[in-house]
Amino acid sequence: ENPGNGKNPGNGGNPGNGESQAPFAKGKIFTISNVTYKVTKVGKEVELTKSKSSATKVTINTVTGTDGVKYKVTSIGPKAMQNNKKITSLTIGANVKTIGKSAFNGCKKLGKVKIQSTKLRSIGKQAFKGTKSSLKVKVPSKQFTKYKKILKKAGLKVKQVTK
Repeated sequence: ENPGNGKNPGNGGNPGNGESQAPFAKGKIFTISNVTYKVTKVGKEVELTKSKSSATKVTINTVTGTDGVKYKVTSIGPKAMQNNKKITSLTIGANVKTIGKSAFNGCKKLGKVKIQSTKLRSIGKQAFKGTKSSLKVKVPSKQFTKYKKILKKAGLKVKQVTK
């Protein structure tokens, strides 16, 4: 007889409620479906640093880390998707504040970009250099004038920006 056996409430007490693992420290890097992220704000925000994804349609918004935490993607790193041969359409979600230089440089099949974020502060030099001349970037109408300026620096022509 082993009466102490079944009395182990602490053991299975929190199956899968996400509390079992502490969120990653700042600077920690993790990869989800061939896309690499770096934690910029513990438990809250990440930067997309590198994408080796072969997806044709990409939305950059939130991601659940391998620590079980849901992160907002607030920045896209320099050269994050440079020379990506697959991507045809890109949605930049509401949380993105900065896009690094050459982030989408050389994405020759990219024909459609939708920027949902109204918080975008900066787009790095040549971020959209080497993309299709027919590429259209749809931006929030409130930010149209401001984004037109920063997208021009990023290698786009003004007529490519629409609202």
